[in-house]
Amino acid sequence: MSRPYRLQAEGCFYHITARGNGKKNIFLSDKDRYRFFNYLSKAKEKFTFYLYAYVLMDNHYHLLLETKYANLSRIMHLINGSYSSYYNFAHKHVGHLLQGRYKSIVVDKDSYFLTLSAYIHLNPIRARIVLNPEDYKWSSYKAYIGKINDPYIDFDKVKDILGPNLSSYPEFVKNYSGNKDTIFDKLYAGFILGNTKFIKDNLNTLKVQNCSYTRETAFKNELERSVTPDDIINYINKLYDEHPRRFLTSNRKIINKQKILIYLIRRLTPLTTYEIGNIFELGFSAVSKAAVNIEKEMIKNRRLSNTLNSISSNFEV
Repeated sequence: MSRPYRLQAEGCFYHITARGNGKKNIFLSDKDRYRFFNYLSKAKEKFTFYLYAYVLMDNHYHLLLETKYANLSRIMHLINGSYSSYYNFAHKHVGHLLQGRYKSIVVDKDSYFLTLSAYIHLNPIRARIVLNPEDYKWSSYKAYIGKINDPYIDFDKVKDILGPNLSSYPEFVKNYSGNKDTIFDKLYAGFILGNTKFIKDNLNTLKVQNCSYTRETAFKNELERSVTPDDIINYINKLYDEHPRRFLTSNRKIINKQKILIYLIRRLTPLTTYEIGNIFELGFSAVSKAAVNIEKEMIKNRRLSNTLNSISSNFEV
């Protein structure tokens, strides 16, 4: 199996994951987790990066970080290498602690910060460890809601992104229903997550390791295809006016057209939640909630699901 692509450049925003070998636990005690944070802090001091969010589960971890220099490999070598050495010594473990190399994805933080941070903070909920994200000790969520001053994340950077919407973050997380598949459905080449403009603007400047020219050229050609909100709005306005009963809920009620437009624009375009909200004069929480409501209704209503999937296929190449 070929090694995963590794992109490094100055100012890159990454989603990092690493998992225990054979899905075995890599943290057996609080002491282990504090030791991991110790190595993470040393890496920040030595290599200068910004940490936005994290969660430490029993058998894996997630980090959202931004590099200042093109040095991700050195950062992760210090963190994972040091922690693995500590773990093997402390627990008399023989063999590889982690399953292969860590996974890194270059992310457009303007488009995906909210969804990725929510996905990370909800890991303990999906694992059924706690009922509420604020009840889990080993994540950055409590700092986001003002319950602690987390010494490991760069919270000023978080506030720069969320701005006045920080107070609405708990509501966003509460309404968020995404999973790994829905978040990464726009992942290019297994290592870039962002809207079309982000990838087109950055692909040439990134240092791509183990990536052939022909594969990179294919990605660039794929990026030339795009859909605008106006395309979707014009199409749905006509279809909705002519065939409103195509958009029935499971209770036989006709769905508000705005919710359909929000769902499809979010699904088919690279617009951020904020940008979609500006179109409809809504906050990001209202946009997210509208899209989530449609997704839930699609699960219950096969006819609606088929209709929206068919509409999407008209725009997807």
